[in-house]
Amino acid sequence: MQEKAIKDIDTSQMRKEVTGVVVSGGRSRRMGTDKSFITLAGEPLIKRAVRLLEPFCEQIIIVTNQVEATKELGWPEHVIIVPDDIPYQGPLGGLSTAANHASTPYIFVRAVDMPWLAPGLFEMFYKRIKNSHREVVIPLSNRGNEPLCAMYKTEAVSKWVQKVLDTGRRRVISFFKYVRVDAVSQESIHEIDPYEDSFLNINHPDQIKDIDEELKRGDRLLPSEQTSRKSLEKTRGKDGGAFEQKPNEHIKIVDETAYDEEVEIKPSLREPKPSGMGNAITVLHNKPGAQALPTERPYTIKLNGVEISSVQATQTDLADMAVGFLVSEGLLVSRDDFKGADVDRKHGVIYVETKELDQQALAYKTSKRYITSGCGKGVTFSSIDDVTAFASIDQAIYIEPSDLHTWIQEMSRQSEAYKNSGGSHSCGLVLDGELKIVREDVGRHNAVDKVIGRAWLERMDLRRAVLLCTGRLSYEITAKSARQGIPMIASRSAATDLSVSIANSIGITLVGYVKSNQVVVYTHPERIVGGER
Repeated sequence: MQEKAIKDIDTSQMRKEVTGVVVSGGRSRRMGTDKSFITLAGEPLIKRAVRLLEPFCEQIIIVTNQVEATKELGWPEHVIIVPDDIPYQGPLGGLSTAANHASTPYIFVRAVDMPWLAPGLFEMFYKRIKNSHREVVIPLSNRGNEPLCAMYKTEAVSKWVQKVLDTGRRRVISFFKYVRVDAVSQESIHEIDPYEDSFLNINHPDQIKDIDEELKRGDRLLPSEQTSRKSLEKTRGKDGGAFEQKPNEHIKIVDETAYDEEVEIKPSLREPKPSGMGNAITVLHNKPGAQALPTERPYTIKLNGVEISSVQATQTDLADMAVGFLVSEGLLVSRDDFKGADVDRKHGVIYVETKELDQQALAYKTSKRYITSGCGKGVTFSSIDDVTAFASIDQAIYIEPSDLHTWIQEMSRQSEAYKNSGGSHSCGLVLDGELKIVREDVGRHNAVDKVIGRAWLERMDLRRAVLLCTGRLSYEITAKSARQGIPMIASRSAATDLSVSIANSIGITLVGYVKSNQVVVYTHPERIVGGER
């Protein structure tokens, strides 16, 4: 099958048009040393990385923060060793540095800790970028996008990467939304490299022995199946972890949630044991790792490069949450001026960009912060006086109590995180009598923000909507709804007195305790029709 991939390639022209780039990095926390100088079969890993590229490139650039130590290894003239133009910018900074020093229209980037390379991949990537209008050719593997085994148009990198770095983002895929990307399917990859050995990283000392033995048996371009499987088992478990061979249709190039695997989690409890008080209390002992637990991670929201807030949130629908939070706080208003949202899971940052606010306006709007009663003490930039000054809501919508019960039950059925692990809140949006959106999070405010964010992104008119919640209706929940003109909020829980006061003054129908055969209507009951009063 390799012949099909490399057909019609002028190898002499390819060598002149593509610069090979080795991104060396620095000290690895898991390895405890700079991986560049690890020796395999008597050869430093960085030397091997260069040698794998030499058949395809006349020029090779090593980007490293260990310039002097690297130079001491001795190199031919066609190998250029350069430090990062701007230190501590990660692989994206290394990519930018390589483009600044390359003299060819294309660069092929490899991480130093990738000891194998199927030659057919290089030729295939060159052919695809040469014969199309694409500016990036990147393979898809079982763990997602592989930006450190990809080919880039030098001009595109020079044009966009520094602008992305200036916003504080460090992931290579952060600049993909500005360029034309050709994602090479796994099917095409497997024709040349069936086990995806070209993407294997050395991340653990236990791998070194296996690879060293393989190389001593014969320096082939790809390892034997036995060796590559053993190496993966030592770092990812016997089932192969993220490299398990299975379809990967859920991967999207600029959506970093693509790196998450969808795992079915089934609760598993031991047999109940009687407590010291007899059978009055049943104690369930959880098997370690068997019972799913609600997840939460810290994420910082940045708007136009300015840090706005940090939140503890569940790791789903994070772009929706960030947008919803900014919309709820009045920092995002114009949908037409919205430029996009980018989630960096590794560093816990959500970047949002808009054309409607400059730095001065943003600083003014966020100059005052108020601590809310939310989970982990949330932050809002709107005082109670600000909220009560919102426009009155007088939409004439009419809802039957039975409809509220039906929608709450349907929201519960769609709340997968709660069914798997418990401990999470749900929020739903009803429009024209239909439950349109359901989102979950460990924080009720986050769940509301996720719904509002998704609705805003889809340009939904919320002036006839009903917001459903599972948690307490505190004043911040009412304030978020009021800013969007939502006329009715319903929850399985109670409302606070301040929330009731605000809802009453603005014109929102607030409904609590939507369970069993009753509902409690706190404000503006005229929108609730039918039912026994």
